[in-house]
Amino acid sequence: VPKLGAIISTIPTPLIGGISIVLFGMIASIGIRTVVEHKVDFSRSRNLLISAVVLVLGLGGAVLSIPLGDAKVEIAGMALGAIVGIILNKVLPE
Repeated sequence: VPKLGAIISTIPTPLIGGISIVLFGMIASIGIRTVVEHKVDFSRSRNLLISAVVLVLGLGGAVLSIPLGDAKVEIAGMALGAIVGIILNKVLPE
């Protein structure tokens, strides 16, 4: 792992930024395509609520800290948004 870290640290910051823009743009585009292909009905409050919560948690910088004895587990960003979205999808009535 240290050798891989050394190789990655030699990549210029602007290049990492450019790669990140393309990567996150592709993820967003695929998400939008999926919503369109499955014809998600945002006039239903349930669908609108779930998508709004997922977007706010995923992009808004929310962090959930869970203490485990002396250690602490943090779930943030996209992972937190995905987990909460799955829970809301199962809990909210159709």
